[in-house]
Amino acid sequence: MARRKKHEAECTPAPLSLVCLHGTFSGNGDPNRAIVTLNINGKHETGQAVGSGPIEACFNAIQDMVPHSARLAAYRVEALSEGANAKGGANVTLKYQGGGDFDGFGADANILVASVQAYLQALNKLRSFEVKRAGSRFGSTVASNL
Repeated sequence: MARRKKHEAECTPAPLSLVCLHGTFSGNGDPNRAIVTLNINGKHETGQAVGSGPIEACFNAIQDMVPHSARLAAYRVEALSEGANAKGGANVTLKYQGGGDFDGFGADANILVASVQAYLQALNKLRSFEVKRAGSRFGSTVASNL
């Protein structure tokens, strides 16, 4: 059985990074609202969205600011240290409709921040792949027209 190759494109410096995260996160059944500010190619942009939980609200806000066709295929959190000041790690996998999985990892004492960092790392890899893919299609079109 063939395995799909995971695309591990490098994206340095990352065109997307977290600037600020705010929200109203409730455990009583009210919608969770996230306000996320990103650095997108050197400009700060803020988006907000709701979700059934704080992670979904954050990811929805990012999706509204940076539309893409990938879907969240996996999300996992883990403790990276012990104690009251412990850091948590978040792993995200985005599955791209054009084929391929893009993984991201984030670590922070605030698991929401770690989750957003992981999502953005995966999204940066996806965006880098799309740029390279578009470039290779353009290059082959040019070559065939010469």
